[in-house]
Amino acid sequence: MATNTPEIKRLPQDVADYKLSSFDQGSPCLSFSSLGSPLTPLRWHSSKPPPWLTDGRQNKAKDSKGAVQHNPYDQGVVEGTVYGTQLALAQMLPSLKKSTYATYHDLMGIESIIPRQDALVTKQQLYQWSTAGDFPHCNSVPKPQQLAANQIFDSLGRKTIGRMLPNIMPKPFLDAVVIDYKVTISDSVVIFKKRLQAAQTRVIPPEEKTDWPCRYAKTCSQVADWIRHEIAIHLTHTHLIEEAVIVASQRIFEWDHIITRILYPHWYKTLSLNQAAREILLPKIIFDIVGFSTEKCKAFINYSYNNFNWQEQHAPEDLKKRGFEPSALNDDKFRNYAYAKNIHPMWKMIKSFVSDMFAIRYKCDDDVVADSAIQKWCDEIRDSQKGRIQSFPQSITAFDALANAVTINIIRVSFINKPSALFSAPPKTLNQLKLYTEQNLMAALSVDQPRQCLLMSHLPYLFSFRVQSGQSLAGYVSSLYNVYKEKKPSAADPHANGIKLATTLFYDALVKFDAEVAVISAQMDDHVRHPYNVLDSDITAISILI
Repeated sequence: MATNTPEIKRLPQDVADYKLSSFDQGSPCLSFSSLGSPLTPLRWHSSKPPPWLTDGRQNKAKDSKGAVQHNPYDQGVVEGTVYGTQLALAQMLPSLKKSTYATYHDLMGIESIIPRQDALVTKQQLYQWSTAGDFPHCNSVPKPQQLAANQIFDSLGRKTIGRMLPNIMPKPFLDAVVIDYKVTISDSVVIFKKRLQAAQTRVIPPEEKTDWPCRYAKTCSQVADWIRHEIAIHLTHTHLIEEAVIVASQRIFEWDHIITRILYPHWYKTLSLNQAAREILLPKIIFDIVGFSTEKCKAFINYSYNNFNWQEQHAPEDLKKRGFEPSALNDDKFRNYAYAKNIHPMWKMIKSFVSDMFAIRYKCDDDVVADSAIQKWCDEIRDSQKGRIQSFPQSITAFDALANAVTINIIRVSFINKPSALFSAPPKTLNQLKLYTEQNLMAALSVDQPRQCLLMSHLPYLFSFRVQSGQSLAGYVSSLYNVYKEKKPSAADPHANGIKLATTLFYDALVKFDAEVAVISAQMDDHVRHPYNVLDSDITAISILI
């Protein structure tokens, strides 16, 4: 029997059959000593850096006081595999040719490709709170005496980017504004939709095609949604908040603490990406395509950071806050809200995995209380001079509360494709709006401003690249399974069996979840042309990324 259900790639039923096609770090968060598959071990120590990191020369760089600065990799991988080391090299060498912030963070050991077993005091030296800027972040910008810029980034790439960015941005930027809510509805320009019921077909009534006042009002709503989503939800609540959690966690927890081991993959390259966003994306692009001044944009970022509500970020609570009761999501009226119908089971699935991992370390609430690092973690994140996230719990004394606090760091948001600003002033009265034509709508968009139009149209694609299989949610689980499938409990890793079981259960849950994603997608009105598989586990990043 024919079906209109879109064909979506399904995961193998058995985690052992999942094929990783890209570099497999071997889930370093959970097993430093195993890179790649369990082949013949390869050991090297800190007497000197390996030749591929120094071109055969010893690292003799000195700081301002004349002390020799050793490459962070001088510590050496204490134990690994030949195959895993070869894969690490394959990933590392291309990065030396890139003009990215990731290279610097890698070389300095802040976000190293090869996992590190740094002592807590070393981590506290690496991860320091910055006193510069408006919001907390990692002080990872290199000092002049440490490394010159041309030693970190490709010189030609830096010059090319430096020349391109000013040339693609206009010299005078139009006085674009977004529509405002003026204290009360009676003081604002308000227009109501003429049709209150959802259309039964995809055919748009002719009268709506030419209802330019209503179409303009919808455009204003989209602009406001872009500002709120991208600057507050995506940039601030996702990247900037998570950076504070990363810095606090690295400063408080030992490298093998269960919370570090669970969250480490989620932090992959986040700090270097955030630094690039602070120094390039925000000042060179975002500040210029929104409809208000740089000062007001920064003020909005700080307001969003300072008013972030940690508890409301739990997926079930977030859905309720926005009027979507999780128990009612199967109602037919929500058939086209696939994200909500996917994110709720995904939250429960990931929290279940986090709980299974915690159960290895914490047998009851008293065990959570006994872990003094958790209270220090809460204090560091909440501190007004450090993390500044006042809504983070003052203390965590229950197993379930800890599982919630960690799960919230894994589930984040995506980028939306909408206009970022109006490029002509909005109407001041309803009567003015009622006279709007197609010409007024087009003037409000950026079609006559090709540079801004290109920037706005390309950002969603830049921020929505397909992740490598090894960095997807399914790839992470498979990688973790490969590390532990042959391991036996030992003094160094006494919980090997527990981790293997938790990983297997998580993968089984992913298989069921992906099948549910396909069913939900098939229920949508437009599922043939636009199947919704955004949260499919093989294309969803385990890392926060972008």
